[in-house]
Parts: sequence; structure tokens; C-alpha cells
Amino acid sequence: MNNDKNFGSHSIFIHDRHSAELTGIDDVFSFDDCSVSAHSALGDLIVDGDELRIDNFSSEKGILTISGRIIGIYYIDDNAKKRSSKRRSTK
Repeated sequence: MNNDKNFGSHSIFIHDRHSAELTGIDDVFSFDDCSVSAHSALGDLIVDGDELRIDNFSSEKGILTISGRIIGIYYIDDNAKKRSSKRRSTK
């Protein structure tokens, strides 16, 4: 996929923990019924849950809609990993 799109902004709308609409998404790189991993305008993220389904993904519009039971959404940030490693090494 051509990842030269830069949506610039990113939003998440969660409806009753049963559906979510994410904007600023340019790629979905893995998914199953327990997690969806995607790249947003603000970095990689993971949506965790049960019985997850991708209802719609438009790389042109940058919109991803997911349904199922949403447990959590986590951002994967290289800087956060480095800070966490520093904290463990200084103790």
C-alpha cells in the first residue's frame, strides 16, 4: 500500500462499546476477532475486544469502522517504549 497520505488529524468515536469509528487511518496491518492493528495520523494503534469485525475501511477517506465488544484502544509509541525502558533501568 502507498503510505504517502497524511491525514494530519485523528479521532475516535466509540458508541456504547459496541462500535467505533476511527478517522485519520491510512492502513490496517492486522486484524482478527480479538484485535485490530492500524496506522493512524498520530501513530500505530491497537483496538482490543471480543468478536471484532471491520465493517468498513476507506484508505482514501481515512475512515475505519469496527463493531464488536471494545475492551480498549492502545497507542504504540516508540518514545513511550524508550521512556519505560529508562525508568526500569534507573531503578
